Amino acid sequence: MTTTRVNCIACDTMILPATAERFGGLCAQCAKLPSDQLDVKRQIKEGINPLDHAIELTKRLIQRLITEYPNQHIVAIADPIFEAARFYTCDVIPRAFDYDEMKELNPDISDEIELYTSEIEGEYSLLKPIAQELKSISPELNLRGKVAVAASWGMGREEIGWMIRYLNTRDRFEEYLERWKMDESDIDQLNQAYNQELN
Repeated sequence: MTTTRVNCIACDTMILPATAERFGGLCAQCAKLPSDQLDVKRQIKEGINPLDHAIELTKRLIQRLITEYPNQHIVAIADPIFEAARFYTCDVIPRAFDYDEMKELNPDISDEIELYTSEIEGEYSLLKPIAQELKSISPELNLRGKVAVAASWGMGREEIGWMIRYLNTRDRFEEYLERWKMDESDIDQLNQAYNQELN
């Protein structure tokens, strides 16, 4: 005799009725999850797109940062593919980012965003939407002598400089070149690669 299986209420796994009863409608894997991660799985099952939601939460966070930290540099630092980003500030935009010299901003919201990005299937990058949103807040930062930057931990000064030029005013970009004794031609070598990613 075959037992009819039922869907886990948080994911698409088919489970035995006894398992559902034991774990309140959940499969054994979902029953082990923290409540916030379980909530995200339920939202996805109900139809929320995890990538779209992660982008929306990230945009809201960036707008919140300009309100909460209007007199500080705002730096989005991500893995090289930009599958997840966290936000930081520092006293001076360096030649390369060092975790020990950075202060993380609103880590609880970045944690929430990562719950959604961890559920995304397939390849994606948050670089373009993050850059667009940082570009929208950079005029306000630039007036205060600060910049917005999208970067990864492994970036060198040329890549950081390219992002500063792309996201901020010419004055802020020239300040970065002068501080680190660079020439704009050092930055230009990256034009093709970044223009492809951002357009």
